[in-house]
Amino acid sequence: MIDIRGAFDCHVHTAPSLFERPWTAFETAEAALRQGMKGFVLKHHFQPSVAQASDVQKAFPELTVVGGVVLNRYTGGLNPFAVESAIKMGGRVVWFPTVDSKNHFDYFGTASSYDVTDAGDGGPQLIGGNEGFERLTRGPGVAALGEDGELLPEAREVIDICVRHDVVIGTAHLGREETFAAFRYAVSRRARRMLLGHALWKPLNLSLEDLLEIADMGVTIEFAASISLPIPCHASPAEVVETIKAIGPERCILSSDAGAAVFPLMPEALRSYTQCLVDTGLAEDDAHRMLAVNPVELVLEGAPPRGTFG
Repeated sequence: MIDIRGAFDCHVHTAPSLFERPWTAFETAEAALRQGMKGFVLKHHFQPSVAQASDVQKAFPELTVVGGVVLNRYTGGLNPFAVESAIKMGGRVVWFPTVDSKNHFDYFGTASSYDVTDAGDGGPQLIGGNEGFERLTRGPGVAALGEDGELLPEAREVIDICVRHDVVIGTAHLGREETFAAFRYAVSRRARRMLLGHALWKPLNLSLEDLLEIADMGVTIEFAASISLPIPCHASPAEVVETIKAIGPERCILSSDAGAAVFPLMPEALRSYTQCLVDTGLAEDDAHRMLAVNPVELVLEGAPPRGTFG
């Protein structure tokens, strides 16, 4: 059985949220500690995760738990003030818009939530129902490109800040053209930490050729359990393994993207996903590298000690 001791998961969601998250960050940390994991990155669609990560870190000093900020509408979208504040408080990852991105709204027909089954019916309601909160699910969403097809000035400023403070830039739920524009600009600014999240997720609309081109820019490619577990099953384990081999495991990471009610608690989601990949042909040494080596290099290696940002 696959052992995830030493793993560092770069993509973990916890409660509270606008849609169902069964486990808190503290429950997730307790489970991670039992499995001997190194730690994880907390990601939150609706609030900066830096304070939550700091509290969990203090409660579980054996782990390394960090957060960041997702540039959804609650932050004002592509807001450089939100980015600098999150980084100043110890954030290690800045994600472009997720559930509030224009691409997300165009694909699912809703913002602030999504249909995890990909049934195309607009997705589940917010916790407690949408009544009185319809504004949260309206489009058109946050775009990174202007009408001229160029990266918006505020998107460039976000990337500049991330490069200056050497934190991870994640393109999250941006569409194909937005993703390429963001990474090309980041490369021109000599970014060192770049992340393409949940490769093979259909809303990203990225082919294998696209992923290879993005990886050639120096971007780390993430393969998340959430894409291959029974729901939504956008990519089989065999397809994931084939894609990893084509890109090269040295340029990839494995993560869970756990937190939804249809997935197990994070450590088991990550372990079972990795087990499926190994049983489908991924070498165990490569799996270990993508669980415990590459994520640490991406997020933590060479980072300033906590509390010394700015």
